[in-house]
Amino acid sequence: MRKQKEFADFLILSLKKLEQKYQATVNFHDVTQAFFRNPFFQKGLMPYGLHDNSFCAQAKRNDQCLKTCSLGKVRIANKCQKRKRYFYGTCYLGLEELIFPIFFHDKLLAFLCVGEFCTDEEKSLRILQESCIKNGLDYNIMKQKRDQVIVPLSPEQKQELIQDFRLLSASFSYAYSLYDNVLTGESYYNPIVNATIYFIQQHFNQDLSLETLASNCFCSPSYLSRLFHKSTNSTIIDYINSVRIERAIHLMNISRLPLSEIAFEVGYRNFSHFSTVFKKITQRSPSEYLLENKGKKSEITTEEFQNPKEVKHRKGKGQK
Repeated sequence: MRKQKEFADFLILSLKKLEQKYQATVNFHDVTQAFFRNPFFQKGLMPYGLHDNSFCAQAKRNDQCLKTCSLGKVRIANKCQKRKRYFYGTCYLGLEELIFPIFFHDKLLAFLCVGEFCTDEEKSLRILQESCIKNGLDYNIMKQKRDQVIVPLSPEQKQELIQDFRLLSASFSYAYSLYDNVLTGESYYNPIVNATIYFIQQHFNQDLSLETLASNCFCSPSYLSRLFHKSTNSTIIDYINSVRIERAIHLMNISRLPLSEIAFEVGYRNFSHFSTVFKKITQRSPSEYLLENKGKKSEITTEEFQNPKEVKHRKGKGQK
């Protein structure tokens, strides 16, 4: 077990070093959830579960863009199955990525998305402008953020990047063969259900539709709904609400944030609906919960919640 953990740590460290070496955005999409369920890989790989850059984050504030991005992952997975090797792709917002599939025999386990690149500025900006018009995005803001995330690599550097990530992909495939009994061992949830749960936990504060969740798992909405209920004895909406209320209670326990702000932070745009769901799950209203737990909270303000680093910096200097 110690050697298994050491090899997993080595792969995650290699991933981090390559990310730093090329100053690239790296996304690890675990198609089967085999790696994210594994205790050796889970903590280290989770940060790579989403595109962690300001451009993608800005776009995903738009519900339609979030759905389009999820559908894009479906298309990438299908291409991986057909091509069986790395390939170059362009997203619906005009940025380019290198895709590195991770196979075990003929089974697609996961794929790495590495970017963001631009080889044709005129074409890239045209695609971005069309997408902004279609989805109601501010073109100037998106272009500014786009320019910040593009990685300028020479052809030689790009070839070196390809070699490095091909080797890393092969190493993850080898890891699967070593940990097969762990990666595919006992799990309470079906892989599709597990993937849905992970997605909900990462995006609970966004507008989650059944279609978005289903596209993330490469299945139909009706199939996902039936499978989720069969596996968990809970509906998807009930699970989303349970995650949101759990996060709300956490914020109520550690902060002085207004209840309306807490409701918004955990994904409810209507405070009345938040109160109704909260009482249904906890058997008390949000206000009643606060009264029962009065005096047990930490002193975290709205400003500290939104800008913790800035507040910490000022406190360190003795400023109030």
